[in-house]
Amino acid sequence: QDMGETITREEGKILSEGLLEVDRCIQTMTWSAEEAKRLFGETIPLDAAPDNEMKFGFTVRVPVGVVAAIAPFNFPLNLVAHKVGPAIAGGNAVVIKPASDTPLSALKLTEVLIDAGLPAEAIQCVTGSGGTIGDAIVSHPIIRKVTFTGSQEVGEHITRTAGLKKVTMELGSNSPLIVLPDADLEKVAAATTQSGFANAGQVCISTQRVYADKAVYADYLDILTSKVSELAAGDPMADTVKVGPMVRESDAIRVKSWISEAVGAGARLITGGERDGAVLTPSILA
Repeated sequence: QDMGETITREEGKILSEGLLEVDRCIQTMTWSAEEAKRLFGETIPLDAAPDNEMKFGFTVRVPVGVVAAIAPFNFPLNLVAHKVGPAIAGGNAVVIKPASDTPLSALKLTEVLIDAGLPAEAIQCVTGSGGTIGDAIVSHPIIRKVTFTGSQEVGEHITRTAGLKKVTMELGSNSPLIVLPDADLEKVAAATTQSGFANAGQVCISTQRVYADKAVYADYLDILTSKVSELAAGDPMADTVKVGPMVRESDAIRVKSWISEAVGAGARLITGGERDGAVLTPSILA
């Protein structure tokens, strides 16, 4: 409960989503622990080449050393766990660099792991801006692998900075949804509402645009509008609220400007579009 509330208070997602993220973090760490039992290498027959009969090669999995785990704001606990769990399972030490807006969940996870018996020397959590702290971590010679979740722009910068280090990244997305004539419109509209506005839409795989066949366009839009307009936006700790604030007020201002720009270019604002601080009501443009 405490960890879920920490996520909600620092990132803005509603409490039920914060608690769900805690559950997913537990699953991530459990899966990582299970995979630590299966660090198998691979045996490769070499007898396809002449004079190589009865010969084989093999691989052995070994730790890379120190892993840099650079995490985003939108899942400040579970996406840290995605990086930390496998790294520890592989016998590595980890330096966590959480997002500047949401460092508390990562700090608490670090404390939990140390309290559970992980040597303090095996995990560190360093907070600060990506431009200074992040660059220092990525470029440091002791770091042998960098894991990063975030924007393509920052990912490209990390790749240039990391040089020959191993790098694993999950970057942004622009996710469409296609509604075909034979679709169950109630089901699709419910799925669109959930996938489009969970965590105030701040998810890399959120539905960002919908292409509906003209045969079902009007009916689908009516059903979707009804569902989206019922999503209460506001205090993420309140049980009745379904959409919390964006992580920064500047982000809400930016999205509001996109809505105004789209309307100015001829789009119709079907519902939403109202901003109160960092809270932006769920919006549909058509």
